[in-house]
Amino acid sequence: SGDFNSGNYNSGDRNSGDRNSGIFNSCNHTNGVFCNQEDKDIRIFNMPSGMSYNEFINSIYYKALSSSTFKLTEWIGYTDDEKKNDKNKALVGGYLRKYSYKAACANWWKGMDEKNRDIIKSMPNFDASIFEDITGIKK
Repeated sequence: SGDFNSGNYNSGDRNSGDRNSGIFNSCNHTNGVFCNQEDKDIRIFNMPSGMSYNEFINSIYYKALSSSTFKLTEWIGYTDDEKKNDKNKALVGGYLRKYSYKAACANWWKGMDEKNRDIIKSMPNFDASIFEDITGIKK
């Protein structure tokens, strides 16, 4: 979304690396200015984590976060009886259910096994109040 980027997924300007939001960066995953080294200390729950972005993406924490589907929308097909009794429902076949962000978070959390929930709660700097504020989930 930025200007004059040669990398991918940049929102900053004049970056040659990938996934930057800063300016004139030639590395990946930074939001700084004139950086050529990836940040070593991403913030998790508003505090330094001691992990780089790549370390986090390859961690058990990211795998746990990705273990359940996060859906803001979901296609719901009408039943055969609904289609049989309503020509319009038969024609369209279903509808798009929309979830609020916090409802989608609740569904995501419910779809996850207890082991992955525990891994998320063991993330560096885990803060239950921040987690609840963002997701609506009390833990």
